[in-house]
This record gives sequence, C-alpha cells and structure tokens, in this order.
Amino acid sequence: MPMGPLLSSNAVLIVSSLPLTHYVSLGSTNPVVPYLSWATAATNIQDAIDVAFAGDLVLVSNGVLRDRHAGGNWQTTNRVA
Repeated sequence: MPMGPLLSSNAVLIVSSLPLTHYVSLGSTNPVVPYLSWATAATNIQDAIDVAFAGDLVLVSNGVLRDRHAGGNWQTTNRVA
C-alpha cells in the first residue's frame, strides 16, 4: 500500500539563563513589557516585579514612588524612596 509523503517538523526552544534587568521610571512615557530599557521602563515597581524571574534585577530610577499592593488598595502606606 503506497504511503504519502513523510513530513517532519523540528522546533528549537532556546531559553536564556542569563538574568535580565527590568527598569522602572515614574516618568516613563512608553512602558513596554518586559521593561528592558529606560526607554521602555515600567511606571511602577510592581509591574516590573510581575515580569521578573528569580535572579533578575529590577532597577528603579530616582524619586519617591508610592505603589498600591497587589490587592489594589490605594490606602496602603508602603513607600519606596
């Protein structure tokens, strides 16, 4: 019995084990996930933390940032200076 053409597919997944630096700047006008430069920095620390993995660095610009916690309560007193 004749068989049709044999098809094969190969996929390669490359995973970098190098840590990434995610940037945070209150004045960022173009935040783009995963925030890998000052030009695409997150505007709050939690967004950068959310995309970071163990070993990554979250680098925050000068200033005073007051962030809500993950529960969304703006009444929190958490501050980072």
